[in-house]
Order: sequence, then C-alpha cells, then structure tokens
Amino acid sequence: MSGISVGTHGNHHYLADKKSDVTKVDQVTDQALAKPNNWVSFTLQTPDGLSERKFQVKAVRQKDVPSGYKVEVRRNSVAGKIRHAFSLIFSSLKFCQADRQLGHFSQDLFSRYTFSQVAIEKSSMYLKPAIEHLFNAAQISQASQPFIDDHGHHVVMAPSQVIDKLNAQPDSKEPMAVVFDLDNTLYTEGDYDGSQTEKHTKSLDPELPSKLKTFRQKFPNAKLVVITQSPFMAKGLVESKLAHCGYEQGTFDVINTKGDPDFKVENGRSPANKGERFLAIAAKEKVRSNWSPQRVFFFDDTEGHLDDLKKASDELSAQFEGYHVQSSHHFVEHKRQKIPSLDNGPNLTKPELAKLTVTEELMAGNLKPEQLHRYRMLRR
Repeated sequence: MSGISVGTHGNHHYLADKKSDVTKVDQVTDQALAKPNNWVSFTLQTPDGLSERKFQVKAVRQKDVPSGYKVEVRRNSVAGKIRHAFSLIFSSLKFCQADRQLGHFSQDLFSRYTFSQVAIEKSSMYLKPAIEHLFNAAQISQASQPFIDDHGHHVVMAPSQVIDKLNAQPDSKEPMAVVFDLDNTLYTEGDYDGSQTEKHTKSLDPELPSKLKTFRQKFPNAKLVVITQSPFMAKGLVESKLAHCGYEQGTFDVINTKGDPDFKVENGRSPANKGERFLAIAAKEKVRSNWSPQRVFFFDDTEGHLDDLKKASDELSAQFEGYHVQSSHHFVEHKRQKIPSLDNGPNLTKPELAKLTVTEELMAGNLKPEQLHRYRMLRR
C-alpha cells in the first residue's frame, strides 16, 4: 500500500487524495482497533510528493475518555533512528520540524477516525429510521472541533459549535456579519412526505436559536443574515420552517431568498450568486445605518457558496471565516445515491426515506470518500 498523501494549506495539513487516502486511513485505524495497545505502521507522502515518512499508530484502551481509546503516534522506530542520525550529522532542524508537523497531523487524523469508528459502531447496534440519524443537541456538542480542509474553509458539524466559541469571548461592538444558509445547514432539505409545508422539516442544530439570543446580547452591532437558495415566492414557507425549528421572528436581521427584488447589484442587475447577494445586503445596510462588517462568518453545506462569500468579503476588506457544515450529509445522500442494501438499489423518494430503517454504519458507508472523510473527522 503506497503512502497516505498529505497536502498543505497555509500551516494546515490535509489528506491530498480523498478517493484513495480515506480507505488507507480507515484500514490503518481498523488494524489499530483490532490490536489495541500494539503499534501499527503507516507511511505518509510528504506535501512536496518527493519523499515518504514512516510512522506508527497505537490505540490504547482508556476508560476515562468517551471513545474508550487514547491514540498515540510516533515515528517508525527504525526509520526514526536513521533520520535522527542524519539530523545530528547535518543539523537539519528543518527536517525535524517537518516531521513533528506530520506527527501532529497524524495524531489528530487517527484520533478523529478512531473516535468516529467507535461512535458509529456503538450507534449501529440498533436499527433506526433514517431520519432519526440526525444529530441531537447532545451529539452536536460532543462532535469534534472544526478542522481546515484543502479549500481553506473550516469543516464543522453544526454552527452552534462556532457560536459557542464566539459567545465565550468578551462583549464587543465590533461590526460583524454572521451569515447562514438554510437547507441542509440549519434545517433539512425539503419535507420527507413531499408536501410544501414546514410540518416535516427537521432542525439540524436544535440549540442554535437560544445561542443566537446570547450572541445578540454580547455583540449588539453584529448582523444575523440568512442567504438561501429558496426562491422569493417561497419566503413565507422559509419563515414558517424557521419558526417550526425554534427561531423567533426577528432572530435574523435579513432573510434573503433567491430573486428577492429588494436586493440588486450594479445597474439594477439581480445578483448572480450568494457572494453578490451578500454585497447587495451590505450595500443596503451601509446606506441605511452606515454599517459595514469587519468580520464575516458564513455557514453553508456547499463549498462553491463558501468560495463566493470569501470573494465578496475580500471586496469589503472584511476578515472571512467560512464553515462547511456537515450535520446533514450522512443521511441526505440516501436521496441522491443508490442504497446497496436495497434490491436493485433504487434512488429513494422522500416518503421512502421517511420509512427506511438502517444503521448509521450503512448511512456513513453510503457517502462519497471526501464526504466520509469529513464525517470521520467530526463524528465522536
């Protein structure tokens, strides 16, 4: 098995080839869990692609941690000795520093994969309706902290994890924008029975409404904004779904639906993407109250939209933090891909999804490699 390829984005490392690397990391994690307290060898390809580094990982049984395991990583004993000898000869502090960074990355990577596999295995002892695999508030709070992926965005299980961190900061009058997508970010995409009502909409982040109340008190000059792909003609339904999920009227300063005639860009043109829509919102707020954001936080389940908001924030000279939200991905894909456990593997309709009984292991196994990686990195 060739080495696990690693890339860098700034000071952050990430898996460079999700299609093959996720399988490799899963296999090494399986071996470590199958032989607890024993070292398992693996190889990393360096970010420049020119060399490899040999490491070992060990899953140590430990009762006082939620997963039941503590994960340790070290340089392969033989390779480490050889490399240490070279470092003494050439005083190669830079080489040692690079190895330490790869070691820290490996420690975090295999810890997250181990916690995920253990959590999914425990959950999969019981069959559940597919829609009950949505995370509740307790599971979201237990999720691993965000990490930075190859696009440079933070990957997070749910927005409330980030709002919690902001709420822990001192009160401030800093002008900032906290922007949310809706479908597959704050609530489920569409209704399971196919009807156009809010009745079957499920909240993906049940504690967020109360956390946003605290946020408003601490940051009075912040704007809470919704930018959704739902059409303008469905704005009433959007507001009903938000209310159904616990968001009071007035929680958000702006609810921008696609095609909203109140927000235009230059020459009266309709915005082409979420980035332009945010620029139109910012321009209107600038005229209305002389408000312009110094920081922008954006939560969406689609990388392209995150890229568009980053570009818009750069135009406003605002610091940007993009968060790729993952809470819905492990069950949403049932509607888009074939289910291997069903005869002929048909794509599921919404009513079929509502009736489907599965384990989380099957749900996670139905994800594409890059989606499974994000799920592994966050589920615990």
